[in-house]
Amino acid sequence: MKLSIIASLLISVIFVAADFAERFSVSPQKNNNSKAAFNINKQIHLPQLTPQQINTLTLAYNQYQPDPIVEVEKIVGLTAAEQRLQSGELQEFYLGEWRYRLLAVIFPDGSKQALKVPMALLKASTVKNKKEEVKIEKVYHNSVLANYKVAITDIKQVKLQYNQQNITLLMYQPKKNKNGS
Repeated sequence: MKLSIIASLLISVIFVAADFAERFSVSPQKNNNSKAAFNINKQIHLPQLTPQQINTLTLAYNQYQPDPIVEVEKIVGLTAAEQRLQSGELQEFYLGEWRYRLLAVIFPDGSKQALKVPMALLKASTVKNKKEEVKIEKVYHNSVLANYKVAITDIKQVKLQYNQQNITLLMYQPKKNKNGS
């Protein structure tokens, strides 16, 4: 029994050694044969399109291309004539290259450190330049904003007057009643 175990172990070791020698041997003859067997040195020739096929595909593809976007300079502000026609209740008031919006109205509360006259804060932003410039301007009751006389009578609006032009700058659009008034 010992002899049969030793014989089977010896045969197993011989097979393992032969397998190892076969797998990991670095023989130049075997490497040359393997290159020839797989045709590694040959170039692969891919199918080529003819110029007519290229034109046909290009025309078919071009019908799905979006139209080119033409950038048009957008003028947001109003012309001088349109600015002179501004009147009534507005949320935005255009004056030159600036657009004014009413941000806040502050009334005096009677204390010594408080305001003596009502004040409004206006957000002024440029409308002509590509880069928007923003500033906050303070205007007081009975002061002047570029020839417009300022009157602050309410916490939600500022009145501007110049010659025959009367503008009420609103902080927000008031709600309309259900009956339309």
